[in-house]
Amino acid sequence: MNMQNAFSVITAVVESLFLAGVIFGWPSLQYCLVEDGYFGYMCNETHNNASITRAINRSTEVIVDGLKSCSTRDEMFNLIFTLATSLLNIACFPIGYIFDVYGTWTMRTLASILYTLAYIFLTVMTVDASWMLFPAMIFVAIGGFSLVTSNIQVGNLVPGFRTVFITFIQGLFDSGTVTFFLVKIFFDQRFDLHHIFQVLACCTLLPWFRTFILMPKKHFPESFSASFKYGIYEMYKPSKNHRNNSTRPLKCSSKSLQVLQSDSNTPVVNVSIENKFKSNTPPMTFYLKMPMFWSNVFHVSFGNLRMSFFFGSLISWMEVFEAGEDISYYMNVFGFVLLTGALVAPLNGILAQQVTMYYKKITKDARQSLLKGLIASMTVTSILLVCLSAAVISRHIYLSFAFLLIFRSFLFGGNASFVALAFPTMHFGKLFGLTQTIVGFVALLQYGVFKLSLEFDPEFSIINYVLLALSAATFVHPFVIIKYGI
Repeated sequence: MNMQNAFSVITAVVESLFLAGVIFGWPSLQYCLVEDGYFGYMCNETHNNASITRAINRSTEVIVDGLKSCSTRDEMFNLIFTLATSLLNIACFPIGYIFDVYGTWTMRTLASILYTLAYIFLTVMTVDASWMLFPAMIFVAIGGFSLVTSNIQVGNLVPGFRTVFITFIQGLFDSGTVTFFLVKIFFDQRFDLHHIFQVLACCTLLPWFRTFILMPKKHFPESFSASFKYGIYEMYKPSKNHRNNSTRPLKCSSKSLQVLQSDSNTPVVNVSIENKFKSNTPPMTFYLKMPMFWSNVFHVSFGNLRMSFFFGSLISWMEVFEAGEDISYYMNVFGFVLLTGALVAPLNGILAQQVTMYYKKITKDARQSLLKGLIASMTVTSILLVCLSAAVISRHIYLSFAFLLIFRSFLFGGNASFVALAFPTMHFGKLFGLTQTIVGFVALLQYGVFKLSLEFDPEFSIINYVLLALSAATFVHPFVIIKYGI
């Protein structure tokens, strides 16, 4: 691996950790925004005065208790998170289309523009202009996801660990909560929130640098070779890659999907096919008719809805049974726990790989072995989802944090791996984007569920039992793969 490849891999890790999944650290940022009085005008006079006093002296315990019951403000913060995460997913299909058709530079340039604008909004935002949180968080969410989507292909630089790298990058996306967690830590140390945002705005230079120096104009080829020139080499000299090599993800049909053994005994997906066979690859509509594609859509959609509801209602849920002064402590614990997401993310890929390798030795059928590995991954994901819902019902805060951590890693990493490995690579961007778009529309239900819960089920008892039942229904996905895929 040459120096450019090494920097591409290392900076992809840094970017995915600190910039991609920032929106999922929303509970930590929400705590800071509440203390600074954002949307305080939506509360009554007592609450509004408390918000003003809180901004002056954030150590006043009675103010914490005074802010607990401002449901209209809590609904507004929940709406911001719901719109940001939903539009993130809804935008995935056009993002995938732009990535597949126009290439990496075009997609990352748009993502970098959104990301830079987001932190400019946050930097100039004031309490009286709280509405600026809406575009800022939407741009952070969409820009961050675009960055991590482009970073998935960096796994082609380490072919012996491609599957593990995909799940690792997705795990870093989960651990993007670290950014707003650090914001809260500095905020608790009485740093001005606007000064913190100014520092983060400077950090948005990284995506711009990586786009034109360390990423290809189009795509990294699946069968990567040392002769492939990309990034800075494509800026000052026309690349021969576009004439001699396909920089687009190479095409394959489901029948040609093979799991090969690398020198490190790690199974990787071989999608190397001669150009004359490209016309034999079925169109995307063929795969849209496959039941296991739609069972995966249901599996991911509800899993994301459950997770989004947990994030959006976390502070309100804890206020039901915890003293106000303990909320800050639990938010710090929550942020710290989610930092370890990147450590547990590879577990999903390792599980799928080990099961795949085991069945390959027995059956000698690469595709069947691959699907059985995916079945194991999806089954464990559903088990974790049920455990998360049960822990929330039992009001075990630490168990809820732990199950959420592992579940998120399995959900996102498993979804990316499923679409990347079960379907042709040439359709990855579109199928993955379509899946996430549907997930986004389903996630819009989160705000309505939260609003109804505050009005009719303020202790979240009924809704949590309903979510538990729906969690169990996600076991349908692995059974569909068994029936229609194997």
